[in-house]
Amino acid sequence: MSRIIPLDGLRGLCIVLVLVHNMYPYGRAGESVLSALTGLLANSGWMGVQWFFVLSGYLITRLLLGTDNTPANYSAFYMRRALRIFPIYYLSLVLIVFVLPVLGYTPDWVNTTVANQNWFWIYINNWLPAAGIGNMGLPHFWSLAVEEQFYLFWPLVIIAGGWRRSLIVCLLLIISAPLARLIILNSDVEQVDLMAYVLTIVRWDALAWGSLLALLMREPSVWLRVKKYYSVLGAVALLFIVIWLFIEHSFAAVAEPRSFLNQTMAAVVGLILIKECVQPSHHCFKRFQRLFENSILVYLGTISYGIYLYHMLIQFTFYDIFNGVLPQLGSKGVGAAFIVFGLKCALTIVLAALSWLLIERPLLSLKRYFPIKPKSLKVSICVE
Repeated sequence: MSRIIPLDGLRGLCIVLVLVHNMYPYGRAGESVLSALTGLLANSGWMGVQWFFVLSGYLITRLLLGTDNTPANYSAFYMRRALRIFPIYYLSLVLIVFVLPVLGYTPDWVNTTVANQNWFWIYINNWLPAAGIGNMGLPHFWSLAVEEQFYLFWPLVIIAGGWRRSLIVCLLLIISAPLARLIILNSDVEQVDLMAYVLTIVRWDALAWGSLLALLMREPSVWLRVKKYYSVLGAVALLFIVIWLFIEHSFAAVAEPRSFLNQTMAAVVGLILIKECVQPSHHCFKRFQRLFENSILVYLGTISYGIYLYHMLIQFTFYDIFNGVLPQLGSKGVGAAFIVFGLKCALTIVLAALSWLLIERPLLSLKRYFPIKPKSLKVSICVE
């Protein structure tokens, strides 16, 4: 499957949004109009994860549709996924669960992760809130669990269902997830906000939007009929977000029952970005496409998995070590707060770059032992 460079750049934009969202110095950035605007943008950075989901759905479905439905291909698919995802994930878990306690570093987030480690080893930690456990220890690992669960069942949908049934499944996921969010947000159980944010059933619509795009674009005749509605859908999503920002002065993923469509609209914007990266709808969008071919964004996209995995570890460790220093820096002005913010981002990127160079890229070279055979061309034979 050929690589699409602008999608690497889009992945880079997503990880920048996530970094800013989780590391921005809220409360210490001053009270000016500029600070309010940057804070609003940072607070909306959760959409980076949503766009990651849409992109994952698109890329995985595009890959599966372009391969033969053979046991060897699907074995290779899972092995290649394992090589990409497992090494630094499990390395991080081993470090947190076994090494840090031995070294005597046991802050609350480490102890909580150790106590709930079984959930993390098998990628079901995003269901901890459903079990009444609100403190998940590693709060950002939930999205990795959602993706891994998707990778587990989605190839089976493609195999068993084919194009038409897969399309129906996508539509069912797209409809059911916001309804699940609405039901959860209207329930009286504990941790409703967290459950409406991290459970697989409330997040699979983003993955389904990306999969839907890949399915539709796979069939040119169908795509020609439906792509005219794409711009309408995008306009509705953008208008929804603008109106919400105007009324609420924020755009949270979930806050109250009426926000149950926010994640849906963010996913649609992600779908628009992917489509324009792959197939610009107008010549003016080719400039937009070139934006995502920027070498910095492409590189950040390349190492984005490591950035995502390590950034909260840097955030927690930095705070634990400099707990008494950070508030003092914040009280000394906006400049000091942003210096700390920049330092944490820089450390995260350096660590991810080293991880890519020393661990991830060498292991990914092993993919050559697990080739995926492209879909065979069907040749019709006329017998007279």
